[in-house]
Amino acid sequence: MESEQSTEHWTVLKKVPEHEMKILVAGYLNYIQKFKYLRYIIVGIGVVIIGYNLMVGGERFPLEELNKLKNTIALLMGVFVLLLLVLGWVLFKTLRSLKQQLNTAADKYGIDKKMLRKEFHVFVKTQVGGPGLR
Repeated sequence: MESEQSTEHWTVLKKVPEHEMKILVAGYLNYIQKFKYLRYIIVGIGVVIIGYNLMVGGERFPLEELNKLKNTIALLMGVFVLLLLVLGWVLFKTLRSLKQQLNTAADKYGIDKKMLRKEFHVFVKTQVGGPGLR
């Protein structure tokens, strides 16, 4: 019964052949595998900020030691921001490539691009999970 419901629901995606859908879903899986590292970087930034506040809060340090600590924290934050920018660029390129593949499939099979993107977005969000294509 569930398979009947799923085939009725994906009216636009049925027009794309299965082998091409597998390629599109594999591209999306590649995207969400990279996307999880974004969360790790954001958590790392939070850990550095909390760690700094716990170390410095209420303590008295000699000026030289405090400056070393601030420089270390600034270096760590710089590394995290650089990683965040690089990962953001990689995610942007991956998502753009996936959207171009969807547009190519839409042109190839005579499907409305926006409808294909919208239905693919809903499909991968419900079947695979992850952030979707937005």
